[in-house]
Amino acid sequence: LISKRRPIGSCPGHSARAEATGQITTNQLDVTATATRESTPIILFFQVSLFTGEVVFGAEKTAGSTEALIGSGANITINGGGSANVSATSTDTANPTVVNASISPFNIGAVSANAEIASNTSASISGHVDAGSVSISATANKTADADTFMVQIGILNLDGVALGGIDDELPDDLPISIIPTFDTITVAVAGGDTDAFIGGGADIHTDLGLSLTATTPTNLASATLDSVGANFVAVSGSGNRF
Repeated sequence: LISKRRPIGSCPGHSARAEATGQITTNQLDVTATATRESTPIILFFQVSLFTGEVVFGAEKTAGSTEALIGSGANITINGGGSANVSATSTDTANPTVVNASISPFNIGAVSANAEIASNTSASISGHVDAGSVSISATANKTADADTFMVQIGILNLDGVALGGIDDELPDDLPISIIPTFDTITVAVAGGDTDAFIGGGADIHTDLGLSLTATTPTNLASATLDSVGANFVAVSGSGNRF
Protein backbone atom coordinates (compact mmCIF):
# COMPACT_ATOMS: atom_id res chain seq x y z
CA LEU A 1 0.00 0.00 0.00
CA ILE A 2 1.07 3.55 -0.58
CA SER A 3 0.79 4.96 2.89
CA LYS A 4 2.33 8.41 2.63
CA ARG A 5 3.88 10.94 0.32
CA ARG A 6 6.48 13.52 1.15
CA PRO A 7 6.80 16.12 -1.65
CA ILE A 8 9.02 19.15 -1.49
CA GLY A 9 9.80 21.63 -4.22
CA SER A 10 9.93 25.21 -5.39
CA CYS A 11 9.24 27.11 -8.58
CA PRO A 12 11.00 30.48 -8.91
CA GLY A 13 9.07 32.08 -11.75
CA HIS A 14 9.65 35.82 -11.64
CA SER A 15 10.10 37.87 -14.80
CA ALA A 16 12.19 40.96 -15.57
CA ARG A 17 11.42 43.47 -18.32
CA ALA A 18 13.12 46.72 -19.41
CA GLU A 19 11.73 48.81 -22.27
CA ALA A 20 12.58 52.14 -23.89
CA THR A 21 9.88 53.76 -25.99
CA GLY A 22 8.69 57.20 -27.03
CA GLN A 23 10.88 60.17 -28.07
CA ILE A 24 14.35 59.96 -26.51
CA THR A 25 17.42 62.12 -27.22
CA THR A 26 20.56 61.41 -25.22
CA ASN A 27 24.31 60.77 -25.45
CA GLN A 28 24.02 57.06 -24.55
CA LEU A 29 21.20 54.61 -23.88
CA ASP A 30 21.39 51.31 -22.03
CA VAL A 31 18.29 49.13 -21.75
CA THR A 32 19.11 46.25 -19.42
CA ALA A 33 17.05 43.43 -17.90
CA THR A 34 18.70 40.99 -15.48
CA ALA A 35 17.13 38.05 -13.62
CA THR A 36 18.59 35.45 -11.25
CA ARG A 37 16.40 32.48 -10.38
CA GLU A 38 17.78 30.02 -7.88
CA SER A 39 16.48 27.62 -5.29
CA THR A 40 17.97 24.46 -3.85
CA PRO A 41 15.42 22.21 -2.12
CA ILE A 42 17.10 19.46 -0.11
CA ILE A 43 15.38 16.41 1.38
CA LEU A 44 17.50 14.64 3.98
CA PHE A 45 16.65 11.42 5.84
CA PHE A 46 19.29 10.04 8.19
CA GLN A 47 18.89 6.98 10.46
CA VAL A 48 15.11 7.10 10.59
CA SER A 49 12.38 4.49 10.19
CA LEU A 50 9.68 4.91 7.55
CA PHE A 51 6.60 2.85 6.83
CA THR A 52 6.51 0.77 3.67
CA GLY A 53 5.16 2.87 0.85
CA GLU A 54 6.69 6.23 1.71
CA VAL A 55 7.07 8.25 -1.48
CA VAL A 56 9.58 11.12 -1.62
CA PHE A 57 9.70 13.82 -4.32
CA GLY A 58 12.20 16.63 -4.69
CA ALA A 59 11.51 19.05 -7.56
CA GLU A 60 12.89 22.38 -8.72
CA LYS A 61 11.74 24.43 -11.73
CA THR A 62 12.68 27.90 -12.91
CA ALA A 63 10.34 29.76 -15.24
CA GLY A 64 9.46 33.29 -16.30
CA SER A 65 11.04 35.62 -18.84
CA THR A 66 13.83 38.20 -19.02
CA GLU A 67 13.21 40.79 -21.73
CA ALA A 68 14.95 44.00 -22.79
CA LEU A 69 13.66 45.97 -25.75
CA ILE A 70 13.32 49.22 -27.61
CA GLY A 71 9.66 49.19 -28.52
CA SER A 72 7.97 49.76 -31.85
CA GLY A 73 6.87 53.27 -30.84
CA ALA A 74 10.38 54.44 -29.96
CA ASN A 75 12.17 57.31 -31.73
CA ILE A 76 15.66 57.41 -30.24
CA THR A 77 18.51 59.71 -31.18
CA ILE A 78 21.96 59.25 -29.63
CA ASN A 79 24.10 62.39 -29.96
CA GLY A 80 27.87 62.61 -30.35
CA GLY A 81 28.34 59.15 -31.82
CA GLY A 82 27.20 57.47 -28.61
CA SER A 83 25.84 53.95 -28.34
CA ALA A 84 22.45 52.31 -27.81
CA ASN A 85 22.72 49.01 -25.98
CA VAL A 86 19.94 46.52 -25.32
CA SER A 87 20.82 43.52 -23.15
CA ALA A 88 18.95 40.76 -21.33
CA THR A 89 20.74 38.34 -18.99
CA SER A 90 19.32 35.35 -17.11
CA THR A 91 21.02 33.07 -14.61
CA ASP A 92 18.93 30.04 -13.68
CA THR A 93 19.88 27.27 -11.26
CA ALA A 94 17.71 24.26 -10.43
CA ASN A 95 19.42 21.92 -7.99
CA PRO A 96 17.17 19.51 -6.04
CA THR A 97 18.84 16.92 -3.82
CA VAL A 98 17.33 13.86 -2.15
CA VAL A 99 19.50 12.06 0.39
CA ASN A 100 18.37 8.83 2.05
CA ALA A 101 20.82 7.35 4.53
CA SER A 102 20.35 4.25 6.71
CA ILE A 103 16.56 4.15 6.55
CA SER A 104 15.40 0.97 8.29
CA PRO A 105 13.83 -1.43 8.97
CA PHE A 106 11.01 -0.64 6.53
CA ASN A 107 11.14 -0.06 2.78
CA ILE A 108 10.78 3.38 1.26
CA GLY A 109 8.25 3.40 -1.57
CA ALA A 110 9.93 5.55 -4.21
CA VAL A 111 12.36 8.44 -4.63
CA SER A 112 12.29 11.15 -7.32
CA ALA A 113 14.55 14.19 -7.88
CA ASN A 114 13.63 16.45 -10.81
CA ALA A 115 15.25 19.67 -12.10
CA GLU A 116 13.86 21.72 -14.98
CA ILE A 117 14.78 25.11 -16.43
CA ALA A 118 12.10 26.63 -18.65
CA SER A 119 12.77 30.40 -18.64
CA ASN A 120 13.12 32.55 -21.75
CA THR A 121 15.57 35.41 -22.47
CA SER A 122 15.16 37.96 -25.27
CA ALA A 123 16.56 41.31 -26.45
CA SER A 124 15.15 43.25 -29.39
CA ILE A 125 14.74 46.56 -31.22
CA SER A 126 11.52 47.31 -33.09
CA GLY A 127 11.58 51.14 -33.25
CA HIS A 128 13.70 53.90 -34.77
CA VAL A 129 17.26 54.27 -33.49
CA ASP A 130 19.92 56.67 -34.77
CA ALA A 131 23.24 56.08 -32.95
CA GLY A 132 26.98 55.76 -33.44
CA SER A 133 26.76 52.06 -32.56
CA VAL A 134 23.99 49.66 -31.60
CA SER A 135 24.23 46.35 -29.74
CA ILE A 136 21.52 43.81 -28.99
CA SER A 137 22.45 40.87 -26.78
CA ALA A 138 20.66 38.06 -24.96
CA THR A 139 22.62 35.84 -22.57
CA ALA A 140 21.28 32.85 -20.63
CA ASN A 141 23.20 30.72 -18.12
CA LYS A 142 21.31 27.54 -17.23
CA THR A 143 22.32 24.84 -14.76
CA ALA A 144 19.96 21.96 -13.97
CA ASP A 145 21.49 19.46 -11.55
CA ALA A 146 19.40 16.72 -9.91
CA ASP A 147 20.99 14.39 -7.35
CA THR A 148 19.73 11.28 -5.56
CA PHE A 149 21.94 9.58 -2.98
CA MET A 150 20.87 6.36 -1.25
CA VAL A 151 22.71 4.32 1.39
CA GLN A 152 21.54 1.02 2.91
CA ILE A 153 17.83 1.35 2.25
CA GLY A 154 15.10 -0.69 0.60
CA ILE A 155 13.40 0.76 -2.49
CA LEU A 156 10.00 -0.53 -3.50
CA ASN A 157 9.12 -0.81 -7.17
CA LEU A 158 5.65 0.65 -7.79
CA ASP A 159 3.58 -0.11 -10.88
CA GLY A 160 1.36 2.17 -12.97
CA VAL A 161 -1.85 1.40 -11.09
CA ALA A 162 -0.46 2.67 -7.80
CA LEU A 163 1.20 5.64 -9.46
CA GLY A 164 -2.09 6.89 -10.90
CA GLY A 165 -3.25 7.88 -7.42
CA ILE A 166 -0.01 9.73 -6.71
CA ASP A 167 0.01 11.69 -9.96
CA ASP A 168 -3.38 13.29 -9.27
CA GLU A 169 -2.10 14.76 -6.00
CA LEU A 170 1.11 16.33 -7.32
CA PRO A 171 1.33 20.08 -8.17
CA ASP A 172 1.02 20.77 -11.89
CA ASP A 173 3.72 23.47 -11.98
CA LEU A 174 6.55 21.28 -10.70
CA PRO A 175 8.45 18.84 -12.96
CA ILE A 176 7.83 15.63 -10.99
CA SER A 177 8.32 12.53 -13.12
CA ILE A 178 5.90 9.61 -12.84
CA ILE A 179 7.13 6.91 -15.21
CA PRO A 180 5.91 3.32 -14.63
CA THR A 181 7.51 1.15 -13.47
CA PHE A 182 8.76 3.66 -10.85
CA ASP A 183 11.26 3.11 -8.06
CA THR A 184 13.89 5.85 -8.36
CA ILE A 185 13.96 8.61 -10.97
CA THR A 186 16.51 11.41 -11.32
CA VAL A 187 15.82 13.87 -14.16
CA ALA A 188 17.49 17.15 -15.22
CA VAL A 189 16.32 19.28 -18.16
CA ALA A 190 17.69 22.65 -19.36
CA GLY A 191 15.29 24.29 -21.84
CA GLY A 192 13.77 27.63 -22.79
CA ASP A 193 14.68 30.12 -25.53
CA THR A 194 17.45 32.70 -25.89
CA ASP A 195 16.67 35.28 -28.61
CA ALA A 196 18.24 38.48 -29.89
CA PHE A 197 16.41 40.00 -32.83
CA ILE A 198 15.47 43.08 -34.85
CA GLY A 199 11.71 43.44 -35.09
CA GLY A 200 9.74 43.89 -38.29
CA GLY A 201 9.18 47.62 -37.69
CA ALA A 202 12.76 48.49 -36.79
CA ASP A 203 14.59 51.44 -38.41
CA ILE A 204 18.22 51.52 -37.28
CA HIS A 205 20.92 53.96 -38.45
CA THR A 206 24.49 53.53 -37.20
CA ASP A 207 27.94 54.71 -38.32
CA LEU A 208 30.12 52.27 -36.37
CA GLY A 209 28.21 49.03 -36.70
CA LEU A 210 25.43 46.84 -35.36
CA SER A 211 26.05 43.90 -33.02
CA LEU A 212 23.36 41.19 -32.60
CA THR A 213 24.18 38.31 -30.24
CA ALA A 214 22.30 35.48 -28.53
CA THR A 215 24.42 33.14 -26.40
CA THR A 216 24.09 30.44 -23.76
CA PRO A 217 27.60 30.25 -22.21
CA THR A 218 26.41 27.74 -19.60
CA ASN A 219 23.81 25.15 -20.59
CA LEU A 220 24.24 22.19 -18.26
CA ALA A 221 21.83 19.38 -17.41
CA SER A 222 23.17 16.79 -14.98
CA ALA A 223 21.30 13.92 -13.31
CA THR A 224 23.15 11.79 -10.77
CA LEU A 225 21.98 8.66 -8.93
CA ASP A 226 24.28 7.12 -6.31
CA SER A 227 23.22 3.89 -4.63
CA VAL A 228 25.21 2.09 -1.94
CA GLY A 229 23.72 -1.01 -0.32
CA ALA A 230 20.19 -0.29 -1.59
CA ASN A 231 17.78 -3.19 -2.02
CA PHE A 232 15.08 -2.98 -4.69
CA VAL A 233 11.88 -4.88 -3.85
CA ALA A 234 9.19 -5.41 -6.51
CA VAL A 235 5.55 -4.97 -5.46
CA SER A 236 2.29 -4.83 -7.39
CA GLY A 237 -0.08 -1.87 -7.32
CA SER A 238 -3.28 -2.05 -5.27
CA GLY A 239 -5.08 0.76 -7.07
CA ASN A 240 -5.52 2.66 -3.79
CA ARG A 241 -5.73 6.45 -4.06
CA PHE A 242 -5.19 9.22 -1.54
